[in-house]
Amino acid sequence: MVDVRIGCPLGRPEYPRISATGEVDTMWRRLSRSAHPGRGAASLTGMRSSTPDDEPPEEFVRVARGLRALRCRPEFELSEIPAPQRLAPFALALSADVEVDGADIAQGRLVVLHDPAGQETWQGRWRAVVFAKATLEPEMAADPVLTDVGWAWLEEALEESEAQLTAFGGTVTRNISVPYGAMAGRDIRGDMELRASWTPTDEHIDRHGRAWLNLLATLAGLTPLPEGVRTLAR
Repeated sequence: MVDVRIGCPLGRPEYPRISATGEVDTMWRRLSRSAHPGRGAASLTGMRSSTPDDEPPEEFVRVARGLRALRCRPEFELSEIPAPQRLAPFALALSADVEVDGADIAQGRLVVLHDPAGQETWQGRWRAVVFAKATLEPEMAADPVLTDVGWAWLEEALEESEAQLTAFGGTVTRNISVPYGAMAGRDIRGDMELRASWTPTDEHIDRHGRAWLNLLATLAGLTPLPEGVRTLAR
C-alpha cells in the first residue's frame, strides 16, 4: 500500500502576512484535543474570552446567537465545542459530522474569532476559519483536478450564501491510498481536506456558517434539498 499526499494551495490571500494554512492547522490541532460534547449535544462552552472577567460585546453575543441557530440537514450532527484561546479576545467554535446509512462520510469545524480592536493581519475585527474533510469515491479520489474542484465548491458556497469577505486563502489536500502487489485488487481509497480562512466584512456571520454547512453537504455528495423543503435547527 502506497500513500500519496497531494497538496494544492489555492486562493491567494490579499494580505501577504496572512498564513491561512498555518492558522487553520494550529486551530485544528487545538480543536482536536478538545472534548467533543457528544452527538446532537449543544452547549455554551464554545465561547471564550481572553480573561475570565471579559464580558463579550453585544455584537459578538448577537453573532453567537445567530450561529447557534443555524439550520442543518437531517444527516448532520451540529454541536458547539470549546473554542481555541489566545488567538482572539472572543471566539466560538462549531463541529459538524455528516452521517449517511450509519457511516461517517464528512466532518468539519468552524471557528469564528472576534477582536473588537481589530487585527492588522485580519484586515478587520472578525476572522472565520474552517476545516472540512470527506471520504471520496475511488473514481473521485484519483481525479487530478479534484483540488481545484474542492476550492471551487467553497467559493460557490460562499457566493450562494451572500457572504461578504476579504483576505481569503487556504489549501485543498487530496490523500490517496493506492493498493499494489497482493492488494492490487482492492479499491483506491482517499479523502479530501479543505482548510481556509477569511475575514467577514460585515456582521452577518451566520451567512458564513451556512456556507460552511453547504460546503460539507457538497463534499459529502448529498443531493440538494428540493425547493420548499426546510432544513432543521440543531
